[in-house]
Amino acid sequence: MRKEIMDTRMAQEIREQPAVFRRLLASQDGPVRAVAAEAARRGVRTVVIAARGTSDHAGTFAQYLLEIRKGVPVALASPSVLTLYGGALDLGGTMVLGVSQSGQAEDVLEVMRRGKATGAFVVAATNDAGSPMARFADAHLDLCAGPERSVAATKTFGAQLFVLSMLVAAWTGDEAAFARLRGVPGQVEEALRTLPEQVERIAPQYRFLQEGFVLARGLSYPIAMEMALKVQETNYVRMRAFPFSDFQHGPMAMLHAGYPVVVLAPEGPAFEDALGMAARVAQNASDLLWVTDAPPARDAALEAAFADAPASFRTVRLPAVGDDALSVFPLAVFAQLFACRLAVARGLDPDHPRSLSKVTITR
Repeated sequence: MRKEIMDTRMAQEIREQPAVFRRLLASQDGPVRAVAAEAARRGVRTVVIAARGTSDHAGTFAQYLLEIRKGVPVALASPSVLTLYGGALDLGGTMVLGVSQSGQAEDVLEVMRRGKATGAFVVAATNDAGSPMARFADAHLDLCAGPERSVAATKTFGAQLFVLSMLVAAWTGDEAAFARLRGVPGQVEEALRTLPEQVERIAPQYRFLQEGFVLARGLSYPIAMEMALKVQETNYVRMRAFPFSDFQHGPMAMLHAGYPVVVLAPEGPAFEDALGMAARVAQNASDLLWVTDAPPARDAALEAAFADAPASFRTVRLPAVGDDALSVFPLAVFAQLFACRLAVARGLDPDHPRSLSKVTITR
């Protein structure tokens, strides 16, 4: 990418992710297996994940992955039940998983406190082993990302996705899943070789963007939420994320000629749904940014659909991964690079978004 982009801390930290993943594989194998063993010993049958912002998106990914692969119900905590309403929440028998980059999230910590008081197994995943959340938890999973100075979280988000994937593999006893995770650093390195040129070509075309949608389904939906957030916080643009199913229950009425829509379409169970959603975008003459790791033959009909529509059709081709639980990593890299490059095209500083700070304390 151009030097002005690489001068940003955000871009530099995006590129650190393969090294972060290798550190996690080297240092967190034991801790995640210990957490899995303790969860099994306690007979944990439900999980409550407490997180905010970007960390909440990583938690949503873990919710999908745990329910798919472990078969345990997973809930995303509503800390206000405790911090505003003083609800007498009984978390006995659950694993309470607090996810935070800084480990200082007071409302997340309150859920953890309630969990421990009512007999839950309390686990924290943070980037600071000395943080309040890490010290309070029964077990701590270190994100191993090193200092992250750009306000927009990138490598810490990737680290959360990765360590939570490790935890699911350990808890399910799936050594094949562990083996696949060992290939992720190389896959992300390939993405970092192939994506910057595509992003450099496409992102500046959106420099006048004011609003839009990011759509996905299943394991990719948390990445859609994260892409929308990254564009919001670094570009001050009204981007919203929806799963395909919810989008058809109302928001799709907003589509019109030229409206920008991003569809995340990795190979996997949701790919055919992605094709169907892209066809609806074409029918409404909205502009489509199609992001996929599928071979061109899989989506060739899309170009024909847009040939008859007064709308633009752009494609970003990700490295083929073959597993939508792993394609989230190159997808996240694309989302981060896109937001960063778009901000530079708009003359903004993605490292220092207005009104935001690196650590946000809410209660």
